[in-house]
Amino acid sequence: MEVGFTLRVWYSYVDPEGDPESGTTFQWYSYTDEFGGGKTAIAGATSQTLTLTAAQQGRYISVEVRPR
Repeated sequence: MEVGFTLRVWYSYVDPEGDPESGTTFQWYSYTDEFGGGKTAIAGATSQTLTLTAAQQGRYISVEVRPR
């Protein structure tokens, strides 16, 4: 992926008790290898999308979704 490419999280929210989703948070991370080495939270990357910058070039990217 190249600088300027935008990643987007797609997920489904389901709650067994039928509670509505409220306040879901996102945090994007970058890694130095495919095994999770050098895991670093990307500062300010807390929305459903991430536009890649030069700092993420050559790194692995993941996102954590915490539904509430």
